Amino acid sequence: MAIDPAAAYGLSGLVGLGAVGTLSLFIGLLPGGTHFGLYIVGLLGVVGIGFVVRDAVAFKFELPKGAELGFLLVFCAAMLIAIIGTLAPSTMTDWDTLAYHLAVPKIWITDGQIHPITYIHHSNFPQAVDNLYLWGLQWGGQSGAKAFSVEFLFYGLLAAFGLGRQEYGRWAGWWSGLGVASVPLIVWESGTAYIDVAHGLYAGLGIYFGAKLLANLDEKRWFWLSAIFLSLAAGSKYTGLQTIFAVAAIIGVGAIARALIKNSGGPDKAGPSRGVQLAVLLGVTAMATASPWYVRNELWKHNPVFPFFYNKLGGDGWDQRRADAYTHEQNTFGVGRIP
Repeated sequence: MAIDPAAAYGLSGLVGLGAVGTLSLFIGLLPGGTHFGLYIVGLLGVVGIGFVVRDAVAFKFELPKGAELGFLLVFCAAMLIAIIGTLAPSTMTDWDTLAYHLAVPKIWITDGQIHPITYIHHSNFPQAVDNLYLWGLQWGGQSGAKAFSVEFLFYGLLAAFGLGRQEYGRWAGWWSGLGVASVPLIVWESGTAYIDVAHGLYAGLGIYFGAKLLANLDEKRWFWLSAIFLSLAAGSKYTGLQTIFAVAAIIGVGAIARALIKNSGGPDKAGPSRGVQLAVLLGVTAMATASPWYVRNELWKHNPVFPFFYNKLGGDGWDQRRADAYTHEQNTFGVGRIP
C-alpha cells in the first residue's frame, strides 16, 4: 500500500529538515563552514523545491466542505499563531530561545565554525534541529531562525492528516491533524526556537512506524522509516535515546509474545528469532545514524551525553558541584518532586 500523498509530503519534509540539520554539523566543523555553508544549504533548498514542484500533481487535496472546513480553519489558525510568534521578538517567556537555542549558533556564526563552547553546556546537546538556526539567523535574523519551527508544524500537520486518512479514512485524517493543531503548547512552541515540537514528531513517528513493523515484520519500509525517525529523535534531544530503547524492546518482546500465542496453525515459530533480530538491528541502525552527535561529545568532553551521568561517565569542564546543582534544578519542575 502506497503512503498517502499528504503523509508522504509531511514525512519527506521532516526527514529533509533533520538531514540538513545533521549535515550542518559536518559543514560547520570546517573553518569558515558556518559562512560558506549558506550556499550549500541554499542549493539543497532549491533542489527540494524542485522535487515539490515535480511531484505536486500527486498531492491530492480537495477543498473541504461543511464541517471539514472547520478543521481547516483550525489548522490555518494554528499556523497563523505560530507565524505571529515567529515574527515577534522573543522575550523571557521563551527563555531557552535566547539563552542557548539562538545564542549558540550566533557564536558559531561569528567565529566561522562549530567549536566547543565551554561556558554554555547546552552547546553539546544533539543539534539536528538546532543547527538549522545557523542558516536561519543569517537569512532572516531571529525570525528567520524561528521560521524553521513553523515548517515543522506544517509538515507535522500534513503527516498526521495523511497517516490518519490512510489508516482509517478521510475523517480520521482531519481528527488526527486536529490532535496536533489544537494543542496550545505545540502551537506556542512553533513560534519559538525550541526544538521540542520537532523532537516530539520524530519520536512519535518512530514509535508509529515501529508499531507498523511489529504488525508486519516482513515490511522493510516500516523498519527504515522507524529507524530514520528514531535516529532523528536521538539526534535532536538526549531523550530520543530512551525512545530507541523502548521501541526496540517492545518489538522484541512483542514478537516473542505473539509467537507464544497458539492459533489454528500452532505457535509462530519464525516470529521470535526474526522479531528479536529486527529489534536489535533497528536499535543499532538508529543509534549508528544518530552517532555523530555522541561521537562529537566523546571527543570533546569524554562523555557522549555530556553533562549528564557525570557520576558514571565524567566529563571535561564539569564537576560534582555543577552536577548536583543541575540535578537539583531539574528536580524543581515537571515531575512533582519537592526539592
